[in-house]
Amino acid sequence: MAALTIRTALRGACVILLVLLAIFTVGYVIGDPARLAVPITASNEQYEQMRASLGLDDPLATQLWRFVEGVFTLDLGESYWQRRPALDVALSYLPATLLLVGGSFVVALLGGGILGVTAALRRGTFADRLIGWLNAGMAAAPPFWIGIVLILLLAVEFDVFPTSGNDSLSAMVLPVFTLSLASIGRIAQTVRGNLLAEEDLPYARMARAKGFSRTEVVSEHTSRNAGVAVTTYSLWGLIRLLTGASVVVEVVFAWPGVGQLAIEAVAHQDFPLIQACVVVVAVLVVIINFSAELLYGWLDPRLRPQQRVEVT
Repeated sequence: MAALTIRTALRGACVILLVLLAIFTVGYVIGDPARLAVPITASNEQYEQMRASLGLDDPLATQLWRFVEGVFTLDLGESYWQRRPALDVALSYLPATLLLVGGSFVVALLGGGILGVTAALRRGTFADRLIGWLNAGMAAAPPFWIGIVLILLLAVEFDVFPTSGNDSLSAMVLPVFTLSLASIGRIAQTVRGNLLAEEDLPYARMARAKGFSRTEVVSEHTSRNAGVAVTTYSLWGLIRLLTGASVVVEVVFAWPGVGQLAIEAVAHQDFPLIQACVVVVAVLVVIINFSAELLYGWLDPRLRPQQRVEVT
């Protein structure tokens, strides 16, 4: 496991460096940060002063090194919009995003796991078909549409839950359900498919021949082997929640997270803040991938690096 940890950490560091290079390159493609930082009515002299203060007159290699150094020293410049360190602003919004994504991921794992196992144990029955229809519907429904429907129905019509904010537990219900619904359907489909695939293998059929029930075979034999594929898809789903779906849900429910902040930073043309949001999310994605590879090695020892044995 030590070799797997070191190899995964090195690969994660390389990914972060590539992401930083991409962020820096995009900054030069989409526009001039100095032009975005000064008012529209600014003179050429004020514009040149802003370029000098931002270090944009330095050679490109110097600017790239300063940017990478700023990431590792936690200094990504000052937000044009909020006049505060950009990374501090992004990190202040991060707990709300983690709360929303983490809660949705837990709900998706529990709901998808229960539905998937139930469908696998009721293979070929009406319950299996009904769960399959529900899974397909949940996986296909767009999150923004679900959120709007829930707001109109449960917040406006019946006034059961608030429509926005994160200042209470009840305010989490609609965003978490909206964000987790599609993942519940996909995880349930993955759990069912992998459990049934494992059940058809010789070791599972041998366990059934020895008198074990289907429930015992699933709980004691096939669940761990199916767990590798389920873990892969679930963690991919977590990344999808973090990098895509959560942004939509945060905007719909005015949830004060990093996704909502990034949209507002784009509206204010605040490039340092956009960079900070991307860096924070990229580091989280690398951490999730790092944890996933370690978890794979724990679930399936065959995925660990094999030690060489010298024969003398």
